[in-house]
Amino acid sequence: MRELDGFEDRFAAAYRRYLDDARTDVDPVALAHAVAAAAPARSVGLGARPRMAWILLLLGLLTALALQALAFMGAPRLPAPFGLARPGLVALDDGGHIVVAQADGSGRRNITTGAATDSSPSWSPDGTKLAFWRTSDSQHFEIVIADQRGTVLHVIGLPAGTPHASFAWYPVSWSPDSRHLAFSLDIAGLSSIWTVGADGTGLRRLGRPGAQASDPVWSPDGGRIAYHGGNGYAGPTNGVYVMNADGGDAHQISHVEGTGYSFDAPQWQPGGDLIAFPVATDRGNGIFVVHSDGSAESEISNDPANACWLRWSPDGRRIAFDRAVSEASKSDSEPAPLSSAAAQLVGQIVIVDPDGSNATLPPGPPVGWGPPTWSPDGRSIAQFVYQPYMAEHYVGGVAVLGPVPGATTAAVVIDLTGHAPPAIVPVGPPILPDVSSSFGYPDGFSSWQRLAP
Repeated sequence: MRELDGFEDRFAAAYRRYLDDARTDVDPVALAHAVAAAAPARSVGLGARPRMAWILLLLGLLTALALQALAFMGAPRLPAPFGLARPGLVALDDGGHIVVAQADGSGRRNITTGAATDSSPSWSPDGTKLAFWRTSDSQHFEIVIADQRGTVLHVIGLPAGTPHASFAWYPVSWSPDSRHLAFSLDIAGLSSIWTVGADGTGLRRLGRPGAQASDPVWSPDGGRIAYHGGNGYAGPTNGVYVMNADGGDAHQISHVEGTGYSFDAPQWQPGGDLIAFPVATDRGNGIFVVHSDGSAESEISNDPANACWLRWSPDGRRIAFDRAVSEASKSDSEPAPLSSAAAQLVGQIVIVDPDGSNATLPPGPPVGWGPPTWSPDGRSIAQFVYQPYMAEHYVGGVAVLGPVPGATTAAVVIDLTGHAPPAIVPVGPPILPDVSSSFGYPDGFSSWQRLAP
């Protein structure tokens, strides 16, 4: 049996080399013959059958490893949760439904259909799932999780309430590992933050009871959540807060005081520590940044225009935001003064470094009012095009702001490199629950799918 033991040793050594090598191009049959040749049949007292048993065992093990390697090779490669990635499909609001399209506008197709109202798409960081709001009566909302083909994976039922206290239909926030969602619900006038698993399990409310909280966004490590909070969203407690992902240690980190839409939808720097947010001050509406510990707060928009709706670039090196200007100055590099509160505003995208330097104005048509969406590779921005779907008119002798009958809008994809002209994707008009007070209300939301490089 000593010769058989020696064969076992040689077999084990060859097998370990195969495992260490992890090469899928190794021919299992050739390897088996090589091992068998190292132990001639005469070395085994019972002839060739024990050697053949070893060969069959080896073939079985190698076949199993090959199948496992093929399964691994067939699994989709997933991108990192932040940093530059390959662009996939752009998901867009389409007047109560969700559509997706390529960056050049081709391949446009509906993800949702039917009588229910769907809005505010948000791709998971790994690019495999799309979350959006759904309602049939504007009182009871669900979060739908679908794949890129529109196949519904999960429908998450929620307590009776409306999504988001600052701007209705605000998109949900994905955790960096694409396993959890954070969102806010307004229930009986009190907005609070909730989290839930992407499979619909583990729904829970976070934060201090009775404290207003909305617009959650995850930290890059998934351990904390930043949000807009305060007592009644007014006074010195109105600001940006940070809490642990389980709701503990909630505390204010912003110092500047603001009114109106101040502190709505704060944005955490991808892979970094800065949190950016809008503030309305006596000098105008600006964009501020602050570290997550509350240090080094500063304004970065550097102009008195209406600045809002900001987004970080995927690598965290730049910030894009909407700057509202009067329609008369929509092609100028500087905004013209607004003649009155009723003046028609259009959006202008501004891109700056985190310290406010190196401001640039991307080329393209005037945009609407809402958050710009960066492509995962940082080379393009998607935004809704300005369209006069809202106009001042009279109803019973009273001037109101309302939708233009038959109006439509569109999304535009702007190539920041200047190598391609802006691509236009027609979509339906935005959902406006209260058109009489819709200043600053988003024209729509979009989200860009991340793919592995």
